[in-house]
Amino acid sequence: MLMILVGLGGQNGAISVDMEHFQYAHVDSAGSSYNVRVGGGTRLGRIDESLQAHQRAVPHGMCPGIGIGGHATVGGIGPASRMWGTTLDSVEEMEVVTANGTIVRASTKENPDLFFVCDPRPWRQLKPMLTHD
Repeated sequence: MLMILVGLGGQNGAISVDMEHFQYAHVDSAGSSYNVRVGGGTRLGRIDESLQAHQRAVPHGMCPGIGIGGHATVGGIGPASRMWGTTLDSVEEMEVVTANGTIVRASTKENPDLFFVCDPRPWRQLKPMLTHD
C-alpha cells in the first residue's frame, strides 16, 4: 500500500509531494462576484496580496509562508473563522489528478462523487459521540 501524506514527511513507505512550483493566484470578477483560482503550493501571503488588490479576503491562518494546499486540507482555521468560516468553506471546485493520471475538475456539479471524497467538509460532521450514564 502506498500512502501519500500532507505534512513534513518522516514516514517510511510514504510519498511527500513538493508543491513549490504550483504557485499562482488569479482573481476573476464577474459583476459583484469574485472567483479566485489558486495553485496548491501558493503561500497564504501571495493569496492575500492578490485579493487585497480587489478589496477582498479569504479566512485563513496567520502565517503568510504556509502553502494553501496543506492549510486548506486541515480546514484552514484562522482569526476570521468565527466571522467567515474556514478557508475550506470557500472552496467550490478542485482540479484533481486521478490514479490513472487524468486531470479532472471536481465540484458539486462536475464529478460530485470525487469532490465529496476530496472535500473534508462532510467528514467534519462525523464526530465521536460521547454519552454518559
